[in-house]
This record gives sequence, structure tokens and C-alpha cells, in this order.
Amino acid sequence: MKKIIERIRNNHDALYKAMLFVGTIAFVVFLMPREVSFKYEFQKNKPWHYDNLYAPFDVPILKNGEEIKTEREKIVSNKTLYFKYNRNKKEEQIILFDQLLSADIEDENHRAHKTQHDEDIAELNKHYFALGEEILSDIYKKGLVELSDELDKLNDTTAFYVIKDNVVASAFYKEDVFTLKTAFEFAENTLQTNISEKETLLPIIEKVLQKDAANIIYDTKKTELVLANELSKLEVAAVGIISEGQSIIKRGDIVDKQKFDMLNSYKAKYESQTLEKNKRLLVLLAQIILIAIAIGGFFLYLFFFRREIFNNNKHLFFLLLLVNLFVLATIVILHFERLNVYLIPFCLVPIVVRSFFDTRTAFFSHIIILMIIGFMVSDSFTFIFSQFIAGIVAIFGFVNYRKRAQLFITAGLIFLTYSVIFFAVSLLQEGDLNQISGRNFTWFAISAGFTMFAFPMIYAFEKMFGFISDITLLELADTNNTLLRELSLKAPGTFQHSLQVANLAEAAIFKVGGNALLIRTAALYHDVGKMERPMYFIENQATGVNPHNELSTEESARIIITHVIRGIEIAKKYRVPEQIIDFIRTHHGTTRAEFFYRKAMNEFPDETIDEKLYTYPGPIPFSKESAVLMMADSVEAASRALKEVNSEKIEQLVERVINKQIEEQQFINADITLKEISQIKKMLKKMLMNIYHVRIEYPNS
Repeated sequence: MKKIIERIRNNHDALYKAMLFVGTIAFVVFLMPREVSFKYEFQKNKPWHYDNLYAPFDVPILKNGEEIKTEREKIVSNKTLYFKYNRNKKEEQIILFDQLLSADIEDENHRAHKTQHDEDIAELNKHYFALGEEILSDIYKKGLVELSDELDKLNDTTAFYVIKDNVVASAFYKEDVFTLKTAFEFAENTLQTNISEKETLLPIIEKVLQKDAANIIYDTKKTELVLANELSKLEVAAVGIISEGQSIIKRGDIVDKQKFDMLNSYKAKYESQTLEKNKRLLVLLAQIILIAIAIGGFFLYLFFFRREIFNNNKHLFFLLLLVNLFVLATIVILHFERLNVYLIPFCLVPIVVRSFFDTRTAFFSHIIILMIIGFMVSDSFTFIFSQFIAGIVAIFGFVNYRKRAQLFITAGLIFLTYSVIFFAVSLLQEGDLNQISGRNFTWFAISAGFTMFAFPMIYAFEKMFGFISDITLLELADTNNTLLRELSLKAPGTFQHSLQVANLAEAAIFKVGGNALLIRTAALYHDVGKMERPMYFIENQATGVNPHNELSTEESARIIITHVIRGIEIAKKYRVPEQIIDFIRTHHGTTRAEFFYRKAMNEFPDETIDEKLYTYPGPIPFSKESAVLMMADSVEAASRALKEVNSEKIEQLVERVINKQIEEQQFINADITLKEISQIKKMLKKMLMNIYHVRIEYPNS
């Protein structure tokens, strides 16, 4: 047991990756429907390339999608409305009327200071009660219908039905019943001849005839139940049948409308079959194998071509999380018949991945997701083709992100790509402009619009996984940033040095390939540790006073070296991302503070100088970008000490500084080649000559 635990501890990283691999496969396979897939791909107006196809069983020929859609819309728009009848509502409202009238009469007597009713007043009030009750009885006898949007849509010649005692009564029309408005008008016309009756009764009747006064109430449940029953009959209705053994289509035949409907009907019948348990297990096994191949291919790509991502479990988990999220979204959308899979913004995948990693990884992630989802959707070739092209457009549109408008333009290009491909495919299949459905363009527009969620998704993933995107780098590179502004005020010479290093490093990384925005941003922050003691650094000594003259070489070296440690602390205080702080750590590697080390050796030739006191703590650069920054920083700082600046001096300086760093093995952990270092040298020489306005001397011809 102890050996097993020790083995797990020693191989926990590989075990974690294996769990991610198996977990992703299990999750995706769990979501996939357990059904057989139709093995033929066919398109309308295209030849049938397979062998002759015969029906292995009786197949009802179903109506095609457009026919069902048209009939569905017709049934929904002409659905029959049902209402419930409340027999008690008449008595309830008459009682309410009597209460309101009694209260009104009592208030009137109170205002007139009458304590007793004479016979005339009593008789008049009795008349009011009788007249009001008669009007309400007439209204409820005819029927007072509840106002509803559905009723408003009916024309005068369309019937609706009222259920009394659970029995459907004969048809009613709008003119057969009162609405609240027409009921009040009826009461007003009845009382028109007597002003006293009208003034007394009409306000009370108006209070009685409120929105809850109807005795004919819309029955939503019954209406929708009958509608659902009608729609279900529509979808199972067959327009013909293919008998067992009958030919469906022969090799080379054109898939016309009739053949297309027959093939779709056969496909629906074939895929709806209930599988036996052993067959379901075989389908499950096939799904496991296919998904394992897809995810395995993704792992192999990362292992061989993006080892830094593969070795980082957080990065690996993030990429597999995207796979799982979009597979889950697809399954959810497919469960809703009225929704379309094109509603899902698959182009978010390459945009989000490209924000944190390289273009190739973004594209490969997109392809893997499309391959998996291709097993779940119908017309998988068209789906994969359109999403494939749209993904390319998304990557190219979002590469080297610099402006906010870029994302909006990319969304527009994605919509255009979807639309053009759908238009072309529809023409190829239908050969008729009138058969192209406009609803699909709505799905494309919504999907492209969802691309705008790239910004919040990128921000959320940055916080969750500690990533850094181009958007964040652009914000950090703004020289009005709080920390950079403070650097420019406290150490203006260092700030100018950082700007020059940024320019040099950016030009060099462009030459050999790398993240130019990352290295430029890092260069601006690499010396923030000099803010605390700016005068101890030569670029800030504008007055000519050098405080190192009063210090020992050990103290001077300690102050110079400490700017790396203080830079890390300051950057963390201002919440600078770790990816930028790594450049602060590595920009001097494990080199020495050479000036003070040489000075100590000259001052104390007979003593053994402790080299560790003059050596930066490291670590050495571990990426191409951090290696380039070290080179650019060193040659820029050294160039300031040149007394005579010409092309020869600059070439000698660059060669000497970088060759010394190579000798000290500062780049052994960085993914950089000698050829690339040679190219970087040339670029740094060229940039320094431009900075110092050095003319290149050509040999005399």
C-alpha cells in the first residue's frame, strides 16, 4: 500500500492528465444520445452515390419540414379557443351590487341628515335595487366574457367554445356575448331615459363590472391541450408508405423532392428504432472509441507541438472545459425542437483560445469541438464546413487585437460567412431562390451577436485561470497606467530606458516570432523596482552626483540587485499579472553586477571576492520573450556608456553583451535557437544605429 501511495505521489501529474482525458471522454459520451446514426449522406438535386437502397421494413412517408412548418403555422394561427363558464359569478356580482348600493344610499341619507326613510324614499330605493339587479341579470344571462389577447385576434365570424358543467356547449361568436365595454354600454343605454336612475346606478354598475367580473373565462389549459393534440396528429400524418423490399432509390438517381422526402422518412424511421441492450452497448462502445480518438488527437497535438500547454494542468483543464461546455450547449439546444444548432456561437472558441494562446492552438481546439459535435447534428458536412470557415474568419478577424471595433467587425464577418455559405448550399440543394428559408439568417445573426460575449468570457477566464489576454496587455501598456505614471515621475530616466527597451524588444521578437504585445508590456514594467532609489541608477543621475561614491562595492551591488526584488513586490502591490512579474524576475537572470564586481576585485586584489554578493538571484529566462527582453535591456543599458557611437562600436557592443550571456548559459531554459539569436543581434544593431542616428559606412566602390 505504501508503494502504491508513493508511486501515485511520484506520478500525480500524469495521473491528473489521465483523469482529465478519461473524464472528458466520459462526460461527452454520457451526453451523446444512444441511437444508431444514418450511414448515408444525401443532398437534394444531387446524385445518389451509394448502392441501390431498398426498404428493410415498411416506412411511412412523412411530410417534409417545410410542409409541416406551413401547416403548423396555419393550425396555430387558427386554433380553437375554449372558455369556462362560472355559474356563481352572477349571484356574486349581484350581492356586490346590493352592498355598494346600500352603502351609497346610507351615505346620501347621512349627508341629508335624515334618520328615517319615508315611504317614497323606501319605494324609490327598492326600485333602484330591482332595476340594477335586472340589468346585471340580463348581462350575465347573455354572458360576460373575459378580455384576452387571444379573443381580440378572433374575427366576428370565428367561433369559440364555452364549457359548461364539463360539457362543450355550442359555438359562440363575439356578438353573442358581452365584453366589459359592451356590457357597460348596455347598462348606460338602459338607464338613458331616467337621469336620476343613471346618476345613481351607473357608477355602481361600473364598479361591479371590473376585469374579474366575467362569467366566461379563457381556459388556457384546454386550448393548449387541444392545440397540442392537433399538432401531434400533423407530425405523424403520412402522405404515403414504402413497403418492405420496395426500392427507395437507385445508384446514380438524382435526389429530387420525392426521393428526398422518402430518404428523410426512411432516415427518421431508421434512427427512431429502439435498440436492444446488446446493440446499445455496441453503440456506446463506438462512441467511446470515436470520442477517445478525437480527444487523444488533441492531447497528441499539445504534447508534440505545444508542450508548455500540455505540461500546465491549468491550461489543459481550461481547453477541455471549453470542449465540455460547447458539447453540453449543443445537447441542450438539440432538445428544443424550435431552436437551431447554429444559434450556438461556436466561433467564441477560437476567439477566446486565441486571446490566451497561439493561433494554431485556437484553430485546433475549434476543429476538435466541431468533429465531436458533427456526430450529433444532422447534415454534419454542411455544419462542419460552415463552422470551419467561420472559425478561420474569427481567428483572422481577432488576431493582433488592438481596437474594440475589431470584435464588432469580426462578428459582422462571421454573420456574412454563415449567410453566404448557407445561401450557396441552399442553391446547390434546391436550385430555387424561393426555397431559401429566411429564418436561418436570424439564427446566424443571433450567433454572431453572441460573439460579443467574448469580452466577458475572456475576463472571467482570466480571473478563474490566471491568464493574461491581449486586452489586458493593452490596458497595462497604457503609459497613463497608475504604476507607469508613478515610474515616469519618480524615475524619469528609468522610464525612458524602459520605453527604449520596449521598442528594441518588440522589433526583435517580430523578427523571430513571438508575442510582441506581451514583451512590449513587460519591458515597460521590468525596472519598476528602481522607483524607490532612483538616484542609485545612472540613467536618473541628471545632476552628475553619484551616491555610490559614498558606499562600498558590496552595498552598491546590493542596492542594484535589490531592484529586482523590490520590482516584484511593487508589481504585486499594484496587482500586475504574474506573467509580467516573471519578466521582472528574469530580466537579469543570474548575471553579475559586473561594474561593482570588477571594482571590488581592483580595490582588493589580494582578497577573495564572494561572487554571490554581486550576482542576481535569477531565475534565468524560460521563454523566448523573456530571453529577448534580457538581451534588449542589456544592450540598451550598455549603449548609454559608449563614449563614441558608430556602427563598429555598436556591433562590438551587441556581440560582446549577448555572447557573454550565452557563455553564462542564460538562455538554456528558453525556447530559442542560435539562428534566432543571430537574427536578434542584427535587429538590435539596426535599432540602436537608428536611435543614435548612426550612418552605415559603405565600402568605396
